[in-house]
Amino acid sequence: MQKGALRVMARFRGTMAHGAMPRSGINPIPAAAAFIGQIQALEERYIGRHGRHPLLGEPSVTPTVLRAGDPAQLNVIHADALVALDVRTVPGQEPVEIRNDLAAAAAAAAAGIPGCQSGLEVIEERPWTETPPDAPIVGAVERACRRVQGRPPRRRGVPGATDGTFLSAWARVPIVTIGPGDVTIPHQIDEFVRVDHLVEACRIFAAAACYALAGGAGPTAAPPDA
Repeated sequence: MQKGALRVMARFRGTMAHGAMPRSGINPIPAAAAFIGQIQALEERYIGRHGRHPLLGEPSVTPTVLRAGDPAQLNVIHADALVALDVRTVPGQEPVEIRNDLAAAAAAAAAGIPGCQSGLEVIEERPWTETPPDAPIVGAVERACRRVQGRPPRRRGVPGATDGTFLSAWARVPIVTIGPGDVTIPHQIDEFVRVDHLVEACRIFAAAACYALAGGAGPTAAPPDA
């Protein structure tokens, strides 16, 4: 299993003005700040409604970008403010409901600043995925792990979204998300994958492909030496 994802851009529009005369313009930054506060409350509401999934954990709504104008112009009220969100979903959540909730939150935040306007754009939407435990590909991967690692794999969920989303959700191809590396370090400085883990993963991929092509996890399926 892996979480679904929505990438959202909330934009707030005011009127540019000199910082020495703030009342001559409309500052969109307080609206953006209010929106972030509403986002935190919305995340808590989703967690209260859906709880903690046994494999995927809790849903999340995370502000990742807050931008308004040029930081070199400290004496200017800029006309636009942007808040970008990375939303991660679990089974039971519907993207259309989330889009509506975010649009309502943005509109409410803008309404608190007379003359400010809001807009919401969903630039990417990926549903959560789930493959039945008895699917042939699951058996093939599990048997490959036992062959290469000498132990059965642990079944866990993936907090991120992968290209498997497209195969599962739109091509209806069952997937198993598996690979090398520490899941806690992506997108950090000096992220890395150990060479021995990479080699081990390649052996698992090769063995799993052989098992799948030979008929899954049954006793007659036997790949070459992995």
